[in-house]
Amino acid sequence: MPRCTTLPINQWLHYGDEKWDIPESGFDTCVRPYRSFGTSRNPTSEFSLGDTHPNFGNMYVSSLSFQYPKNSTIELDVTFKGLRTDKGTKRTARAYGEKISTTNDLGVGAPGGILSSEVSEAKVSVTESYILLSQPNMSQVSTAGTPQDPTDVPPYLWALITDPIYIYPNGWVLENRVFDQINGADVYFVTDEWVYYHPFKP
Repeated sequence: MPRCTTLPINQWLHYGDEKWDIPESGFDTCVRPYRSFGTSRNPTSEFSLGDTHPNFGNMYVSSLSFQYPKNSTIELDVTFKGLRTDKGTKRTARAYGEKISTTNDLGVGAPGGILSSEVSEAKVSVTESYILLSQPNMSQVSTAGTPQDPTDVPPYLWALITDPIYIYPNGWVLENRVFDQINGADVYFVTDEWVYYHPFKP
């Protein structure tokens, strides 16, 4: 006698394995598959952007992908984006030269010690990327502070100049802050760029 299988009709059933992507920095993603036997369900009204993952409270619905393959079924992939586990801060650093023209007292051996010069000053910047669960403070841009993990700074070159320009703010300065927010959720991927400035230049 053939076996009879009763399937729940018009219900979303989680089937198959979740697929996770946990990168070194940025948002984690999870694709969770569902299936409904019966076509009366509406994925776009029953799964909303910003809904949370059933097992991970900091993972949020970011997109839906569905199809109607055959036999009156709906196959649905729900993509969640957010933070599964804390991953700390990713740091990148850049050292580069900046040309500065000066007529200050750098002309060793020149009459009166005055000579127009172009000097390559070493600069350094640090970029840090991390996840926040609250909106970052954008008013901190253009203020002095300290990166979470600063690098060594270049030596000061301008001890001989007699009429320097004072740089404010100086030290480590937060030059740029950019964030990417998950739609409908308080989860932010933040990127900060810090640049080091000596207090004086020609």
